[in-house]
Amino acid sequence: MAVKRKLSRFCRAMRARVGTSALAACLAATATLFVGPAHGGTSIEFPFRDEALLLRSQKAGGMVYVPEAIPRGESAPLVVFLHGINDHQAVHLWLGASGTYDLRSSWDTWLKDTQARPAMLAAPSQTQRAMAAASLWTDFDLDDFVEATDTALGAVATIDRSQVLLVGHSGAGCNKSGGLASVTAGTHDIQPMGIVAIDICMEQDSATALALAPLETPVAVFWQTSWPRAFNEFRTVFDVLRRPAPGARDFMEEVPFTADRDAHNTIVRVALPRALAFFLPSSLN
Repeated sequence: MAVKRKLSRFCRAMRARVGTSALAACLAATATLFVGPAHGGTSIEFPFRDEALLLRSQKAGGMVYVPEAIPRGESAPLVVFLHGINDHQAVHLWLGASGTYDLRSSWDTWLKDTQARPAMLAAPSQTQRAMAAASLWTDFDLDDFVEATDTALGAVATIDRSQVLLVGHSGAGCNKSGGLASVTAGTHDIQPMGIVAIDICMEQDSATALALAPLETPVAVFWQTSWPRAFNEFRTVFDVLRRPAPGARDFMEEVPFTADRDAHNTIVRVALPRALAFFLPSSLN
C-alpha cells in the first residue's frame, strides 16, 4: 500500500507538468496494475460496487490474494471473506487495512500447515453504512463478486467455481437478509461448497438464515464465550430447522479463550485454518 501511495503522489506531481488528462491516465494505471508480490503471493485490487459500498473518496474495494503455491494460469478454489462491522470505514479490512490483522501474512502458512489445497482468498469492502449489522452486506451477490474476482485475476489464475467457500465474521452473519444469509435462500449460479460463520451474533434469525442453506452445503459455526450470546437457543433453532440427514457435515465449535482481550477478532485466525483443513483437504490426506 505504501508503494501505491508513492505512485499516486508521483502521478499528481506529473499533473503540474503535463496536465490533468495525464494525471487521470496515470492514476488509472496505478489502480489497475497494482499487481505484485504480497506476503509471498500476488495481490490484485479491483472495483466491486464501489459507488454503493464505499465512501466517495475510496475506490477498488475488492481484493484477491493468490498464494505462491498456485501456478500461473491454474484453476484453484476461492475463499470469499466478508468482514464484520467496519468502525474505521477502512478499505480492505483484514487484507492490509491499517490497524487490522492482514490475513495474507498467514495464508500460505495455513495452507501448508493444514495440508489444504492451495486456495485463493478474496474479499469485498464495505465502508458506507458499515457500522451496523442491519445494513452490512444487505445486497451482497456471491455470483457477482466471483465474476468480478475472476475478471480481475486475468491470466494470473482462474476460479474453480465448484470450490467456492464463503466465510463471514461477526456482523457479516448478523444481517438476517444479507451477508451469509444472502446466499442461503433463492437461486444462485454458484452454490458454495461450504459456509463458515465466525463469531456472529448467534441470534435466532441468524440460525434460521443459515439453516436455509442446502443440506449438501455444510455450515460450520465457530464462536467464543467472551461475547455473551444465546448459544443453546441458536443451536436448537438451527438443528430443528435443518433436520440434518444422516452423514450431514454441519458442525459447531466453541473456541476457548482465557485471557485474550480481543478474542472476537483473534478467533478468525483460529477458525480460518480449521475451516481450510475441513473443507479443502488435500487429495494426499
